[in-house]
Amino acid sequence: MANKRSKKSQEKRTNKSVKDEVKVTSENTTELNKNTEKVATENEPKTTITDSKKQKAEVKKAKKAENKMAKKTNADKNRWFKDFKAEIKKIIWPSKNELAENTIVVVSMVIIVSLIIFLLDLAFNALSNFEITQIEKVENSISSSNETSDDNETSDSNSVNANSEEYVKNENEAE
Repeated sequence: MANKRSKKSQEKRTNKSVKDEVKVTSENTTELNKNTEKVATENEPKTTITDSKKQKAEVKKAKKAENKMAKKTNADKNRWFKDFKAEIKKIIWPSKNELAENTIVVVSMVIIVSLIIFLLDLAFNALSNFEITQIEKVENSISSSNETSDDNETSDSNSVNANSEEYVKNENEAE
């Protein structure tokens, strides 16, 4: 297992280095192509022609590196599918009886849990309705007691007013 990991890590490192080389060489090739165009238009001495040959050689190397990378990526894809198939073959699939038993267990547990949740919902709903009716009763009793106290106050004020009027009348008569 450790050997496979080390091999894979080495492959990744080499893939990264090859990718870096490809990037660098592809960048160099674009620069080199620009330089060769300049050389051809400017008609410089023979030394630039040898430089252009070197540049062409570098372009060929870059193309070869790109081809190698393309082949490696295809090989990696093929390897991945082969590994995937191997892992699928390792799976231990349940028999029909095991599958039926497990399905029955799962469905029954879903039904039991849903019934428990339904009963709890009914209980909480009933409790909520009970609390609402009790609150309404308390509010009604408070409002009715306020009305009676208001009636008592008005009757008390009326009686006070009547008593004060009688008192005033009695004093006026006494004078």
